[in-house]
Amino acid sequence: MSLFFVISLGLLGGRLFFYVRLPPSIGCLLLGIALRNIPIINEWLWIHPTWDLLLGKLSFAVLLVRCCLGIDLSTVITTPVVLLALGGLAPLLESTAICLAAHLIFAFPLGISLIFGLLLGATSQAVIIPSLLNLQNKNLGTDKGIPSLIVACASIDNLLLVILYSVIQKFVFSPEAPVEIILATIGEVVASVLVGNLLGWLLWWFPRRGDTYTHLARTILLVSLCVALLFSSVRLNVEFAGVISLVTTCLTAIRMWRVDSEKKTFIEEKTFATFWNLIFQPILFVMFGMKFDIPNTSGQTVAIGLAILGIGVGIRALAVILLTLCSGLSFAEQLVFVGSFFPKATIQAVLAPSIVLAASGWLDLLPYSQMILAICVVSILITAPLGQLFLDVCAPQLLRKDFVQSCPDLFQVNITPSGGYYGSSKIDQDGFDPSLGQGGYVSYNELKSSLERERQERQQQRAQDSHQMENVWSGGNNGIPIEDQARDYERYVDQRLKNPSNARDDLPVIVSSPPPQVERFPTPSFMKKPPPSQNSPSFQRF
Repeated sequence: MSLFFVISLGLLGGRLFFYVRLPPSIGCLLLGIALRNIPIINEWLWIHPTWDLLLGKLSFAVLLVRCCLGIDLSTVITTPVVLLALGGLAPLLESTAICLAAHLIFAFPLGISLIFGLLLGATSQAVIIPSLLNLQNKNLGTDKGIPSLIVACASIDNLLLVILYSVIQKFVFSPEAPVEIILATIGEVVASVLVGNLLGWLLWWFPRRGDTYTHLARTILLVSLCVALLFSSVRLNVEFAGVISLVTTCLTAIRMWRVDSEKKTFIEEKTFATFWNLIFQPILFVMFGMKFDIPNTSGQTVAIGLAILGIGVGIRALAVILLTLCSGLSFAEQLVFVGSFFPKATIQAVLAPSIVLAASGWLDLLPYSQMILAICVVSILITAPLGQLFLDVCAPQLLRKDFVQSCPDLFQVNITPSGGYYGSSKIDQDGFDPSLGQGGYVSYNELKSSLERERQERQQQRAQDSHQMENVWSGGNNGIPIEDQARDYERYVDQRLKNPSNARDDLPVIVSSPPPQVERFPTPSFMKKPPPSQNSPSFQRF
């Protein structure tokens, strides 16, 4: 009953904040804080610790899968410098700055400082993806693929820091000797990568790609395998190995899924986005807020957290600007990247409680872990709304609106609702034909609607052309053979591509639109079948 109450209130609070243009996660988090710090409700509301741990791990698994769905390995291979610099080097610099500030300035233990830096340096995809979708729909920054690049960098950021966090946590909270831990870690990493590649390879073939419910079966199998890997690793006390095998499985499977299906991984991404928005995000942030006890949180803790957060964010902003100096981005576009990496939410909400749980047997580290949890709550409350406000208000003013020229082969970078992206996918992914538009320069949405109208008109024209086909050789359609009409159509296309503004709606009348069987080389005259004569017996029979 308490769990149902938490989910219902979390959905309600998240929806209310969504309507006022604020992150839904903030509404869920504030609701959880209120439930914890109102005595009457806190006494009545109780969730079993087993359910708390179970739902936290499930949320973690869904979050990792969504991060993997946001990475296109082919794009990473083609443009590795920018992606690895912004998604790998920049968050590591921020984590290092946070670690040094916590250890040298505020006297945190070194191990806890390392964990704290990796935890607080992660960017929140749940906050930035809705705003990036809005920028994508307005065609802002799409000429350089900025929304897609930010999503890819954030996904790499999250996966890298989560894996390092899991490894460092094993070193900090393990009583074994360092040499034994290093040898065991190397073996576990190799084994987890092999297991992940094997499972991902199996998902290439099962289920079969041509079945009716292929995407549904893939989603179910991916969820089942990821949850099994994560929980089995927890049971075997090698949680970081489960994280690595989960990530490897997803990346290996998704690499083939994006090739063997016209819909790529759009359905899987949409399904996991629905899981996250309707179930796991409300549960995760409400239960995370319920761990924040206001009376036991001092002002000194908040001040320390704000100082450490400011140092880390400042170092990352400087790193992003320096790393993109030679990338062709303007200063305004660099500011958009800086603002996109500012919000903190999901990784902090998932992993911060695990620090307190792991430090429960270490009395000297427990106060620092509780302080880290409180700092994570404060950082979410500050950075998430400010980051989304920046992307909604300032980013449209900083990015240049891209206009595209209508042509037969139009390409556009697209972001799916769950944050995945296609590096160069055709504009006809939703079913319309990417043929000639209305000429001139039009925006993406205008071009999409015009192409849809032209597709419907061509379908009607094809129905009429089928009745005219038998009259072509007998003098119908002004007696113009189909080869000549096809050549006229090609000349019209060439004219339109060279000077779109002068070619509007004067499309020549053709029998079939545009004919795929156009002869590039003329057929010899002795091989052509002459049209039937009206005096021939075969013609007189009809």
